[in-house]
Amino acid sequence: MPALILSIPFLLMAAVLFFLTLWFGDSYAPYLVIPVVSLAVIYVFSPQVSWWWFKRHPPDVPDPLKPFIGYSPYYNRLPEKLQLRFRQKVAMFMLGVDFKTPDDEGAVPGDIKAALAASVVPMILATETLLFEPFEQVVVYATPFPSPQYPTRLHLSEIYEEDGVALFSAEHLLKGFVKPEQYFPIGLYEYARIFLRLREKQNIPSPGPKESDWPSIEQIAGYSRARIAQWINLGDADIELPAVAIVHFFLFPERFRALLPELHRAYCGLFQQDPLDLAALERSLSEVETNAAIGL
Repeated sequence: MPALILSIPFLLMAAVLFFLTLWFGDSYAPYLVIPVVSLAVIYVFSPQVSWWWFKRHPPDVPDPLKPFIGYSPYYNRLPEKLQLRFRQKVAMFMLGVDFKTPDDEGAVPGDIKAALAASVVPMILATETLLFEPFEQVVVYATPFPSPQYPTRLHLSEIYEEDGVALFSAEHLLKGFVKPEQYFPIGLYEYARIFLRLREKQNIPSPGPKESDWPSIEQIAGYSRARIAQWINLGDADIELPAVAIVHFFLFPERFRALLPELHRAYCGLFQQDPLDLAALERSLSEVETNAAIGL
């Protein structure tokens, strides 16, 4: 849409010059180059133009998806102003990520995109981060799938670092988003893995749990390493405790703080928020906006 709006003046210029050329002769014809070249440039760079515009004027999610976002327990704990910020970040993630089906046959449904985006946004709500470069591709299968990394296992999700891609089974992504108490939420889990990988590549240390914390993690929501491995259908050794801990921090914060108080404090610093005091995050972001507005 922004690229189309930007194109309107050049379309009008081209039309006027075209009719002037018809009515008054070829002396106006060379000027047609200006709008034609401009339109070609806008067309070629329309994704970048749209992204530039939306970063400055973030959209909300489409109205039909707003009730669906409400399945997020994190979203429901947010003050109203932060709920808007959350939805805008969901919309930007949906716009910025290249969602694909395995054979590029058909578009990925909006509810699948929204489920993944709403799973990811809690980690970045307090920051200006919008995407997890270079992980900007998501391949969505209808059901469990094999892959070059796990050719003999029909599994639910994985990340493939070499290509910067995350892969999901749509059915199970939705289940984990809608009912995280019953089905382990693979969307947040895989992007927690991505988040930690990117920090590691930048040599930025991250706080995390100890192996001895697994019993406490299991007490929070009943997700043992074996249960998660069975659900995703990978080996126990493939399940990464730090990413599992981040899932629990955001989705089950009361129990997380009660059982792992030191890690809870460390994650509050890491993600610049406390999921149990999101009003404080609202105040902090408002202060940042106020300081920016007055040039501090």
